[in-house]
Amino acid sequence: MPLRRRSKPNGPDMLLYRKFTYGDLAEFSVLDTRQYRDNQVGKGFPGGPLDPEASNPERTMVGSEQGLWLIGNLHRSRAKWNVLAQQTMMAQYDYDPGAGISVNHDQWDGYSADRNRLFEFIKKRRPSNPIVLGGDWHSSWVNDLKEDFNNPKSKTLATEFVGTSISSGCGWKDQVEAALSVNPHVKFFDGEYRGYVRFHVTHKSWQSDYRVVSSPSNPEATASTIASFEVKNGKAGAMRIGGVDITDIQANTMIGGKPSPVSVSLSNGTKKAAKVHVSIPVPKGWKSESVIAVIEAQSSLTVEVMVTPPADIPAAERLRVELDAGKTTVFGRPRDIQAVSVPAGDEFLLALDAGISTSPVFSSFKRFVPEDTWDNAKGYGWIGTSHSARDRNKLDELQRDMIVGRDAPATLRLAIPAGIHRIYFLTGDAIYTSANTIIHSDNKLLAETGGTLAPGQFKWLHFDLDGGNSGKEIELSITGELGDGWWRLVSLIMK
Repeated sequence: MPLRRRSKPNGPDMLLYRKFTYGDLAEFSVLDTRQYRDNQVGKGFPGGPLDPEASNPERTMVGSEQGLWLIGNLHRSRAKWNVLAQQTMMAQYDYDPGAGISVNHDQWDGYSADRNRLFEFIKKRRPSNPIVLGGDWHSSWVNDLKEDFNNPKSKTLATEFVGTSISSGCGWKDQVEAALSVNPHVKFFDGEYRGYVRFHVTHKSWQSDYRVVSSPSNPEATASTIASFEVKNGKAGAMRIGGVDITDIQANTMIGGKPSPVSVSLSNGTKKAAKVHVSIPVPKGWKSESVIAVIEAQSSLTVEVMVTPPADIPAAERLRVELDAGKTTVFGRPRDIQAVSVPAGDEFLLALDAGISTSPVFSSFKRFVPEDTWDNAKGYGWIGTSHSARDRNKLDELQRDMIVGRDAPATLRLAIPAGIHRIYFLTGDAIYTSANTIIHSDNKLLAETGGTLAPGQFKWLHFDLDGGNSGKEIELSITGELGDGWWRLVSLIMK
């Protein structure tokens, strides 16, 4: 890792903790919670039963020398805001929603004596406005740091803001959410999105804006503020800034030429009713309506914006929900949605779905699973390598089973009737990145994605196949590139 010249290692030792002072506004004590700590105790992930050794007063997270340095900084500081920037989460978090206690011993819960010593100093010496910044847990948090975490009525000593990861997911999101009710000092949690925290600091207040992106792997991703919190000078604890929040956006597979609803769920966290204008700008060939609604104070509402995709071709477009709430601030999840449409009715010769047990994308379709080897009666089938599928048990058709291939090309044989026929091939993945999908026939490139598709992104590939005067069988060689070489098939149409 890059190091400042003054932090050049001396043998195994590196001096990484340091202090930054910005006049009388803020002083940052940047800690090193990895190099001096005792070995981790306890078992389990993301949390395990509280190990009695975790509270041993001899155990330390920061080491004695750094601990004294930190206390000295806080004692001498004349700054309005005293910030502890460090690597993990300081607040206690009990992962057991029942009567037991289960913690992550890799965080300050595994070194509670050091935390207690710090809290005791803050309680007695009362440094101005202590703020703790943390991370490491692939998720966003706002925590009240309590004198006694097991007593919600105990005094709030400081405020903690934990930033999420840049790219890594939070695979333990469900375990956290299941235990939020027994951790009332947690004022906010989000494990769904990647992003960063933006701070606006004045002598009167500290504001934290939680910024998240629609996709960490897509350079064209959009950012939005999912929530904002404010700490007032002289009063520990964060208060959420009220506004109109976009809490959810749902768009199912659309039918070409027919209006389809995009459901937008909203909540009003202010003390006044808010008039909102919800719209979805669409590209040429699409149509979209807009909705005007009033959300009462401290209430929720779901509106449906009707979107009509082109009637003549299947389409896949990244659309964005626009929300205007006048003078009221708008918060919430990223507003990008992936809209995918399929032709209406039975306007195709062959419609293959890559599904096993979930609902079909098409009104008229044929199941298309790895076991479908070439069958003259069916007119399609795999040749050679056997493939696999996943069933995610999702109601949304685009989060259904995907046929996947790896390493060797997959060969799909189609019986093409006489004449020229247009083939549409939908590729992408609702959850994972999908490598560049490439389709050849007789060593001739027919179509390719043109690059990696981000999670939740889909693309229709199209090309023509000629069945000649009497029809013929044509083999398609399908593969991917980059990454692990996986390609994903959602649907295939032959018109």
